[in-house]
Amino acid sequence: ENVLANVDKFIDELKVKELIEEIMRIVFMLNNYFNEKEPWKLAKNKQYKEFIKVMFNSFETLIFIAALLYPVIPKAMSTLFKHLGYSRSLKITELKDYGKNIDFRKLEKVKPILFAKL
Repeated sequence: ENVLANVDKFIDELKVKELIEEIMRIVFMLNNYFNEKEPWKLAKNKQYKEFIKVMFNSFETLIFIAALLYPVIPKAMSTLFKHLGYSRSLKITELKDYGKNIDFRKLEKVKPILFAKL
């Protein structure tokens, strides 16, 4: 909730740089978590319970990040939400209750491109 309070504050004060820095802090934390847990090795070693836990936590955090980034890059985040099995983007205001009613969804195979090359 501290992250949400910071994000709300930065949006209200139009502090885009600080907003993105706060969100990127979560992105880096997720990246470190994913690399430390090495889910590809868990799957290979048939440690499926831990694999599912890591993937679930990563998936949930990615959804959270997408909702936070939506006001900054809506087109890319709309695409990401679609890739993650959502018919619409989540709003920041919906994040306070997110995760209370877990909804497992089937993911479709999609082109993994969110940003075109410059």
